[in-house]
Amino acid sequence: MIFRRRWFLVIALATVLVAIVAWTMRERAKDNAVEQCIAALKASGHIDDLYERGASVANACAALYTESGCRDAYAQAWAKDTDPARRSSIVCEGCRDAYCPHLSDPKPALCAQHDPNLATAATTWPAFTRVVLVRDLGSKRADRIRDAMSEASSARAGAGN
Repeated sequence: MIFRRRWFLVIALATVLVAIVAWTMRERAKDNAVEQCIAALKASGHIDDLYERGASVANACAALYTESGCRDAYAQAWAKDTDPARRSSIVCEGCRDAYCPHLSDPKPALCAQHDPNLATAATTWPAFTRVVLVRDLGSKRADRIRDAMSEASSARAGAGN
């Protein structure tokens, strides 16, 4: 009887240890994804070619999203052969379809858009991506990404890019 209790205790402690290690690894992966995205956003101001700039940021920042449909949409949108006019629609539709079924109400406005495009995405994407990044990364990491995006956008505007 005592022997069984000890084995049960050993197995229980091992299970807890494995869970802690797995959680730590997931958190580190999130931190690494955030750092890579921020680095790409900062470097984007030095890339003149619009495709190269967008592809660099998309490739680095797609890892922020836990839903594979959204990551896949980024890859498809920024493939060399994709029509540039379709990029924002591909990302918006792919991420919307990947995330909206899993989000609680009230859902971001993008979830109700049947044919998102560059014009509508400009108004609905920021709120959508905020909800998604808080869900996937937590608010502190999402704040860091928002701030880095804002800084990169301001730097490009100041440089006339």
